[in-house]
Amino acid sequence: LAADIRYSQTLSMTRGDRYRINLTSASYQITDSSGVNPEVHPGSGSTSAVVLQGVVLSGYSPPLVNNYVVFDGRGIPYVDASTVLSANASITLTAGGSKKTIVISPETGRVAVQ
Repeated sequence: LAADIRYSQTLSMTRGDRYRINLTSASYQITDSSGVNPEVHPGSGSTSAVVLQGVVLSGYSPPLVNNYVVFDGRGIPYVDASTVLSANASITLTAGGSKKTIVISPETGRVAVQ
């Protein structure tokens, strides 16, 4: 997931357009900024959502109040069409008894796994 968030940011910067990663409790998908047109996932070659078997995504609201993060052409993360991410966004992945957190930094869009 961390690599795919970074991939969404890279798409935005190299194509000069906005791309976003949409989150549900068990999957995620890379789309255009409207969330309607899915992008081909570089690992699967499919436009289908990536389903995380046995993993639950949570903790991304707030500041990701719409359950997605979108990047502009400079790689800056937004929480919707016009609101810049103003604080670290954390996404928690839980599988069994283990947890990992992905943190997206405001301004730079840096993605770190903790």
